Amino acid sequence: MIDGQPAPSFLARFSSAFRNRNYRYYFAGSALLYAGFWMQVVAVGWLAYALSGSKTILGTVSALETLPSLFFSFYAGTIADRLDRKLLVNVTQMIFALQALALTLLYYSHRVTLESLFVLAAIGGIADAFYIPARSALVVDVVGPELLLNANALGSMIFNGARIVGPVVAGILIARFGEGAAFLANGLACAMAALTMLRIQMVQRSAADQTRTSVVADMRAGLAYLATHPFLARLAAAMAVYSIFGMNYIVLMPAFTRDIFHGDARVLGWLFAAMGLGALVSAVLVAGSKGRPTWAALFCTALALPLSQTAFAYAGDLRAALPLLALVGFSVVAYWIRMNTLVQMSTDEVMLGRVMGIYTTIFLGLGPLGSLLAGAIADRFGAPFAIASGCAVCVAAGAWLFLAMRAPLLAHAARG
Repeated sequence: MIDGQPAPSFLARFSSAFRNRNYRYYFAGSALLYAGFWMQVVAVGWLAYALSGSKTILGTVSALETLPSLFFSFYAGTIADRLDRKLLVNVTQMIFALQALALTLLYYSHRVTLESLFVLAAIGGIADAFYIPARSALVVDVVGPELLLNANALGSMIFNGARIVGPVVAGILIARFGEGAAFLANGLACAMAALTMLRIQMVQRSAADQTRTSVVADMRAGLAYLATHPFLARLAAAMAVYSIFGMNYIVLMPAFTRDIFHGDARVLGWLFAAMGLGALVSAVLVAGSKGRPTWAALFCTALALPLSQTAFAYAGDLRAALPLLALVGFSVVAYWIRMNTLVQMSTDEVMLGRVMGIYTTIFLGLGPLGSLLAGAIADRFGAPFAIASGCAVCVAAGAWLFLAMRAPLLAHAARG
């Protein structure tokens, strides 16, 4: 209770960002984009495994979708600090739509090959490298720091709600009409998302925010800014460990579906849906939570993420695997929302695009190394061992990193 007023209810805290008109359009556009994205994730993975039968190929496709972030995200974040962030978001959404429609045409003309999947995956990865830093900075412009944790949680809620709906719909479409139907649905969803996001009315950024230096000079300034903020640097180190070793379960899901659970595309859809359900519950709870991210919550979720994955990897039975995947999804969202919000809240607005570009480079750019490693290990020792070995690294390195981060995080919280 503040000044005699009752504390806001859970529902009031949960829906606080929706009071912002621009965020409502941001939310709707993101919902369309994410629904299409998850349909295409299932379709591309299923088609790649059907064409090759190789887990290494699964890792390669995933790597091509994220590897461009290693080379472009920092540059893209710098551009997001110089140009209209909403424009960058809209342009990349249209590129996603064109990529999906190209996959549709190739599939229905019977010309789709592994090589074409590789090329289009790389194109989507380049667009994603520009989209993510711009979107991460744009949400701060849309809602401001006061509603940022709520807005991030709501964004995660729709992302993971789409993870439930998208794969299930994709499984049905693939079984009845083939992978091309899922590609077409994604293309239409991305185009509608771009049109929805056009309705956002942005306030013109001040002249002081418009840099006159070169892009290279701005990139150097971004690196110097991160280097002089030990708290942000330690968050970056933690993100690197988890990106390489702790996020490879999605890449290997088609292999678990066929080789361990002996299922088809529908089973793959239910596995993704179980992850999405746990993640959705987590996002709802964070959206209605009080206060800012705490060290204890970050540390607990950082350990829960690899431990729940290891339990899933050796479940062996679909009935046991589904609730364990829900726990994985819950842990992923609880961890990454807090991590992402801490980064955004700890960064000066003028540097926000560059810092988010650096973090995108770490999270997505280093991820392909883990995808390729996990695919190769799975081909030699099996998918369960590939996941468990990476999670063991996360438990050891993550515990050390987060214990080392306790003092600066508590100091950061004390400064508000």
